[in-house]
Amino acid sequence: MGRLKPGWTLAQATEQLQAISPALMRTTEPGGYSQSALDTYLEFRLEALPGANGVSGARESYGYAALGLFGVKGFVLLIACANLAISRLHAASARERDFARTSGAGR
Repeated sequence: MGRLKPGWTLAQATEQLQAISPALMRTTEPGGYSQSALDTYLEFRLEALPGANGVSGARESYGYAALGLFGVKGFVLLIACANLAISRLHAASARERDFARTSGAGR
């Protein structure tokens, strides 16, 4: 993760990263891997991508499931708030009757 130099575009940054990638991959070559795994590693190239939405595939994989979970959570929260409001209204109504009896308003 990083920031672009002032005045640089993503294309310029990608071009620069593509140019330094082979040397960087050779320098950071991991040990203890098979030759085919090392060849695959050495083929990797760095790329500059916009980070506003992230670069993970989790949104595509779990987006609808997360949206459904948030919807269910919101619905349960709505039910809990309604239950609390009804409970408070019932308690206030009972207190109103008590006040009416003790203040002599009915006489």
